[in-house]
Amino acid sequence: MQNDDRLSKALALPPLCEPPKTYVEFLQELAKHSEYADTAPAVILRAIETMGEEEVDQETDCERRAFLQTLKKIGIPSWKAFRHVCGSQLFAYRLIKRFLEPAAGGGAQLKKLLVVEGGPASGKDFFQDGIARALESHGTVYAVKGCPDHENPLNLLKFLSKEQLAGVADAAGIELAVLQHMLLTAGEPCQHCYTAVMGDLSNPKETPSLAEIKVERIRLSRRSAGIFEWVPGQDCSLVAALRRANRGILSMPDAFMEREVEPGKTDERLILLDATQYRRLPGLCTGHETVAPSPLDVFMYASTNRGAFETFLKTLPDIDAFTGRSEQLKLPYNLVRVEEERAYRTEMERYEKKAHFGPLALKMIATLAVISRYAVPKEGEPFIDPIDRMRLLQGEHVKVKPRSGSDWSGTWATESGSSSGGGYGSGYGNNLASNRSGGTVPGAQAKSLPDNVAITPQLMWSLIGPDEGLAGLDMRFMMSLLSRLNQYGLGRDGHQSVTALEAIMLLRQVIHQKLVDTTNLTPEQTAILKRCQKWLGGAPKPGDESWAAEASNRPGLIESEYRRLLKHQILHVFAPDYEERAQELFQDYVLHAIGFAIGDKKVRHSKLGEIPVNEDLLNDLDRIRVGKSKGAFLDDDEKKFRKALQTIMSDRKDEIIEQQLEGLEPDSEEYKERRKALAREYKETWETVPELANAIRTKLDTEIGEAVQKLLTTEVVSDLDKKEQARLLTAKELLEKLGYSPKGMKQILEYAKRVKVWSHQA
Repeated sequence: MQNDDRLSKALALPPLCEPPKTYVEFLQELAKHSEYADTAPAVILRAIETMGEEEVDQETDCERRAFLQTLKKIGIPSWKAFRHVCGSQLFAYRLIKRFLEPAAGGGAQLKKLLVVEGGPASGKDFFQDGIARALESHGTVYAVKGCPDHENPLNLLKFLSKEQLAGVADAAGIELAVLQHMLLTAGEPCQHCYTAVMGDLSNPKETPSLAEIKVERIRLSRRSAGIFEWVPGQDCSLVAALRRANRGILSMPDAFMEREVEPGKTDERLILLDATQYRRLPGLCTGHETVAPSPLDVFMYASTNRGAFETFLKTLPDIDAFTGRSEQLKLPYNLVRVEEERAYRTEMERYEKKAHFGPLALKMIATLAVISRYAVPKEGEPFIDPIDRMRLLQGEHVKVKPRSGSDWSGTWATESGSSSGGGYGSGYGNNLASNRSGGTVPGAQAKSLPDNVAITPQLMWSLIGPDEGLAGLDMRFMMSLLSRLNQYGLGRDGHQSVTALEAIMLLRQVIHQKLVDTTNLTPEQTAILKRCQKWLGGAPKPGDESWAAEASNRPGLIESEYRRLLKHQILHVFAPDYEERAQELFQDYVLHAIGFAIGDKKVRHSKLGEIPVNEDLLNDLDRIRVGKSKGAFLDDDEKKFRKALQTIMSDRKDEIIEQQLEGLEPDSEEYKERRKALAREYKETWETVPELANAIRTKLDTEIGEAVQKLLTTEVVSDLDKKEQARLLTAKELLEKLGYSPKGMKQILEYAKRVKVWSHQA
């Protein structure tokens, strides 16, 4: 019995409506809770904010944590409501800042339709589903009880004269100016509410009063009220859909698809002109009864592709009347690799049977997908290598120099010679990003790099234009490829695994097939595919699966990135004490740099006692840091870094602590106490100063690489000494822990040996 009670309580759900209250009680509470009379955009905004932001420190994936930290640093939240739409943080930021916040504040956007434009499978409808879920979790509104339109009780104050309104404000304890301001966004009451208050001519109320009206707090839901989806041509009329969605959101997938209108009738979508500008629905005439227009308070979210929207506009007698009542936002494809990988893993969770994917397999697929969506730099101008840009966008500490304009063709040129090939064209069903149903338009081009500016993640995010990411390998294509890779792995006898090299090989073949077999590709789509093929190392030769060996001396962009990542893995498994060695090198540099800066000849080492300042160590790391060869002369300017190191480290400490104090008032006691605690807990690591970290990494990689070369190129293992044999065994155990199958481990060690991956320069 006790278990029955516990189970019953566990199955309980919150009710759709709270117990009703009188209109008088509503107004009395409104004095302290102005949000009770919020418009639909304000309710939606509050629901999103109530769900909250992702907690960066709780993210277990270190790459994604760095990405979220970068977003936080530049002021872009990662809202939990849209976490399922991987890589949509920038679009969510634009949606909230450019539309929802102004609309919630009573701005012009309150009287506008939002048109979201994006390519196939870009997540347009998936994104609005996040809004609907936020509303179902945290969206509640006050409504007149019994009203079919769920009318905002505030609207009923429109029945009152100015004198009566002043009396109500005084009695309710609300400032008259505040109440008048609230009424600026109120609508004219509907027919139902008018009749409920006044009666009708056949049965008028002798003493009509708003005090008799009941008000209830309702939860918004797709199955009751406030959330609805409408598609042109469905049985439900647009007016009925708007009524059902009143006080919440109406989503309109493919809102502007082409459809024939019956002779003598007008396109019902023209209702949106009045629905937006006047925030009302038309009255109805049924038989002898005439019903007045109804107030409308709804966030209208229409999704489309560019071609469909342009075609729809051409059917209108006054295009400006429609575009002036709409706000357009473009939803790009994901531009961040770690988010692309997350989308793949989410998709694979649905698979009934899953092959084993090697540790870098999904990462290489995601790399090509993401960089295929980047805007093409202007020919002849300096540009950032797409791999470097990808790493910066996800918050990696990487020192980047712009490539010269003369390098442009080596990275971006295709046989078609199109410098605007990042655009979008026809072929909606091509499984390649297309944002248009006919004709061609100039493609999105990358913004020019500012002169003499530091290349940082913040700069990369600021250079993302509104048209970027609307083209490239779309998610339908990528999910189809993922499924093929999974079947490829499952179909292999015994192994049931897919390595990164096999993933690259299959991707190369699929891109080639797409170019050869698809007859309706536009020049823009062809250019995208040809660039992808170029980055993959060129077209595969029929019947030749040894293309990796053929391309090993001059790897394409994707294989080069694979080598960089593999090198990192190889060096770390063959030197499991990598972090300790790096930290020790960092501490030694700091110790000797401080001694050098103050002119001391000796320093006190924690283990070695008093020792001479090691200028050889300082010079060695500083040469790497500034990009000079071994033994090259260092001038005084190049030695300023070591002299300023204490200041640099202090500034980094303040920066890191401040990042963890965001959201707290600097003058508050909580801020001060938290700052003291963070300062006590703070510890510098070898990665604290990015410039120094890169130099330490390069030095260690070179030293460890020499040892790895011996271990992997010695043909007879017994020729190695016992310590070296133990290191080789440990490395294989660590590779297994990383997720390599026996077959995959053998493949990557053979590949590493053949291409000398330990000496690879990205």
